[in-house]
Amino acid sequence: MLLKSFILKIARSGHEFYSFGQIRKEAAKIKFNGSLLALNLFRKHCYCPFKGSVVSQSFQYLPFARKYRPTNFYELYGQEVLVKALSYAILHNKLAPGYLLTGIRGVGKTSSARIIAKTINCTTKVIKDGQVRPCDHCLNCQSFNNHAHSDIIEIDAASKTGVDDIRQIIESSEYKSLLAEYKVFIIDEVHMLSKGAFNALLRTLEEPPERVVFIFATTEAQKIPNTIISRCQRYDLRRLTFNEILSLLNMVVNKENLRFEQEALKVIAFNCEGSARDALALLDQASCFAAGLEDAVTVETINKMLGLVGVSNIIKLLLHISNKEVSKALELVNNVYISSGDIELLLRSASDFLAYLNKAKLLPNYIDSIYESYQAEIKEILSKNSLSQISVLWQIFNKGIIELKSAHNQLMICEMVVIKAIHFCTFPEPEQLIAKPTHPLEAAAEYDEDKIVDFLRYVYSHKEIGIYYLLLNEVEIKGFADNILTIAGSNITEKTKQQISNLLAEWAGEKWRVTSIVQTKIVSLKEQLINKAKKNEQWKMINEKFPFADISDILLKNK
Repeated sequence: MLLKSFILKIARSGHEFYSFGQIRKEAAKIKFNGSLLALNLFRKHCYCPFKGSVVSQSFQYLPFARKYRPTNFYELYGQEVLVKALSYAILHNKLAPGYLLTGIRGVGKTSSARIIAKTINCTTKVIKDGQVRPCDHCLNCQSFNNHAHSDIIEIDAASKTGVDDIRQIIESSEYKSLLAEYKVFIIDEVHMLSKGAFNALLRTLEEPPERVVFIFATTEAQKIPNTIISRCQRYDLRRLTFNEILSLLNMVVNKENLRFEQEALKVIAFNCEGSARDALALLDQASCFAAGLEDAVTVETINKMLGLVGVSNIIKLLLHISNKEVSKALELVNNVYISSGDIELLLRSASDFLAYLNKAKLLPNYIDSIYESYQAEIKEILSKNSLSQISVLWQIFNKGIIELKSAHNQLMICEMVVIKAIHFCTFPEPEQLIAKPTHPLEAAAEYDEDKIVDFLRYVYSHKEIGIYYLLLNEVEIKGFADNILTIAGSNITEKTKQQISNLLAEWAGEKWRVTSIVQTKIVSLKEQLINKAKKNEQWKMINEKFPFADISDILLKNK
């Protein structure tokens, strides 16, 4: 007992390291012989990360994700719906028998379950800004913080999946709580339970014993039977926004006295996909990777650590593509390939950036925080490319990612994607290829008008009034040359085309072919002839004398 007291004494003394020789020397002072037993006993109470020295458990390192795990609703980022609903339920004693918390990794499912369990059993709850918080001083709070609360039972469903495990939970729920007001069962990864285990839980979950609460946490709610979900209040925990992640990272950096550039933290926030745990894990990794650096951790350091392609390289690549600089673009691709090794990241990053450019093109005030420092370059790219061009470039890079997965040479595929993108930029803009609306007369096709008029006179003289009226009023003449007549209209039958073809053959003495185009809006031959007549000087003289006069019809006289 003397040695144990001595060990606890030096463990609390504030010194970090003690060599075995020092311990044995101190042990001799209290007349304790048995160095091996002394060391074993010391190791039982202490943690030894370095050979030849030991450090007390109070100095055991905690990763940021555990150290800054939320302990109350105020510290829980991004889950306003859960906080508001549960605060009201706890304050007004309207707790449901079961809660289902679902969402992606690292958004606070297990943390929220623990906060609920701790808060509902706190004897002196604190109410602030409409939120209820545990006091952290009562017996229940202290027992929970020390992981020694007998009435808050946490179970990992991934390792306890069977009916027997659930039977133990059901039997335990029958007994009243020892310390707290509620007995709480937290079942993490609940989707891993077997079908029989879920069935065994149904009755107890629907009508649980008094003062018993079940809290389920899962990333895959679709695997849970609907009979279980319908007996719970479900809360879908959302991803954290970019700004929420950035705020969390800044808080940790300030508390840990770390030196990070703001842009470096933005890269971490951008790459954690809305997961607070992922963000803190990356920050933890970056703080170790950059240990010993005199300057603040930079974007380049984070990119190197994560094997990312820097935003500056992506923007340079798009500038080279917009400027049709093939050699510079390929050189940049090769440099990225040598430095990062994963060329797929380049295509993915370029695809993400092009998706951002599409939004920026449509929404002039749209700014993504990760690209905030590159607005001048972005404006240059947007000025050189239309919306349709940027959309097609996005499709080229997005398709390139798919092709890359089955390629035997990823660098070659990436180079071909860049060349294809540059080649596309040499084409006219799609908007330029679309014909602009023109005046009906200007839109009419060019052909020998005298010949078609001669043919119409021939048709009229042979009493083919239906064909004559059709060609003059109901169709648009698109072409009349090289023994081919092209007409446009909405209702041209094969029989009509054959009749016209036969008449043309009789008129010309050789075979003609008639083709048709479906077109609702037409400029008939009659309209074209009237417009031509109105440009005649004689008509202008008539119009001066009779300003309300108009040309109502065209009569084709025989020569």
